[in-house]
Amino acid sequence: WVLMKQHQSGVPELKDWVLEHLAGKVVGVDPLYISSEIAEEWRARWTSKVSLKEIRQNLVDAIWFPLRPEDPCQPIVVHPIEYAGEPVQSKLGRLRSAYQEEGSEAIVLSALDQIAWLFN
Repeated sequence: WVLMKQHQSGVPELKDWVLEHLAGKVVGVDPLYISSEIAEEWRARWTSKVSLKEIRQNLVDAIWFPLRPEDPCQPIVVHPIEYAGEPVQSKLGRLRSAYQEEGSEAIVLSALDQIAWLFN
């Protein structure tokens, strides 16, 4: 198992990795998360070497549901500076300065690792 974060140096594009490692296979995709444009781009890249199959049921939810624990409802705990490396307010200030220098008034973050680092 290797975690590969897209758009990072040394990480292949998904469509290229699939072609290299899954030739002759059928790849299932959730159409809620893969646009028809992306699906067509993949089909064109893979030609007949890899097939794409639409799977409407969320399979992760289907197998997780009976065993999924309750969502935690505990207060958030801030890590000590020795683990976090820098106070949250300092990180937020540096981020705010960086996006303002680029001429932005706000930023949208969706990568969970970035959000986790930023707030602790």
